[in-house]
Amino acid sequence: MGVLVLLGFAWLVNIYGRPVTFALVYAGITLGFSLLSSDLTASVISGLTNLLFAAIYFALIERYAGNLLAYLATLFCGALAWFLLPIWLLAQS
Repeated sequence: MGVLVLLGFAWLVNIYGRPVTFALVYAGITLGFSLLSSDLTASVISGLTNLLFAAIYFALIERYAGNLLAYLATLFCGALAWFLLPIWLLAQS
């Protein structure tokens, strides 16, 4: 479900621009949901991680909006990485 929300925000960045604003909103939403299920420290770390990733991801989405192939590659590879990276990190520990 989180990947679909991330793709939805990427679509909004493509339409309206302002990647940092949407990254802040995305991180705020994930921080709010994280506060419901974990303690404050873990939630803040998760929120900051989401903010960093979303800001980079949305900036790349905005940068490559004019080139369809690069845009689609960034859109789907970034969302896939956000989904698979935590699984890979858990497997390493």
